[in-house]
Amino acid sequence: MNNKITRKNPTQVPSPVGNYSHLTIIPKNATMYALSGQIGVGVSGELPSSLSEQVKNTLKNIQFILESEGLNADNVVKVNIWQQKK
Repeated sequence: MNNKITRKNPTQVPSPVGNYSHLTIIPKNATMYALSGQIGVGVSGELPSSLSEQVKNTLKNIQFILESEGLNADNVVKVNIWQQKK
């Protein structure tokens, strides 16, 4: 039984325009993790003024959460990012 996430790009459709796959297959009976509410605050609680530093912190926080469960970026299926407008 295959227990790995599989990503495919069928040849019948145009290639993706970015670094993603058109189709992701999650195996039956796989454990699914849902992360939510990750913001740009650093480990010590500071919120950088620059958006790029906030994004870096957010991605680091996600990485730390994944690692706490023995996972990595290969296990991520989807990420949604919202920017709050002032």
